[in-house]
Amino acid sequence: MFCNPPYDTALITQFIKRCAEHKNAIALTFARTDTRLFHDLIFPNADSILFIKGRLSFYHASGEQGGTAGAPSCLIAFDKENTAVLERCGIEGKLLKL
Repeated sequence: MFCNPPYDTALITQFIKRCAEHKNAIALTFARTDTRLFHDLIFPNADSILFIKGRLSFYHASGEQGGTAGAPSCLIAFDKENTAVLERCGIEGKLLKL
C-alpha cells in the first residue's frame, strides 16, 4: 500500500498510525525528524526511511510544473518487503534502516 497523506498534522498522524498497524505500507511525508510524529510513531514502528535528495516538485493536471514542497520529504517503509522496494526504487537520497 502506498500512502500520501494530506499536508495536515492531524491527518498525517492518523494515516501514519494506520500504516504502522497495517505494516505493508510505504508512506510519503515531510522529513521533520524533530517532531512527535517521528519520535512517537515513525521511529518505533518503521523498518526504514528513505530521505529524498532535494525537494519534491509538483505538476498541474495540464503537465505544467508547479512549485516545490515546503520542506524535505521522505518515504517510510513499515516492513522488510517495502524496505526492499525502497532499496530498488532508484529515487536519489539516503536509505536509513531502523
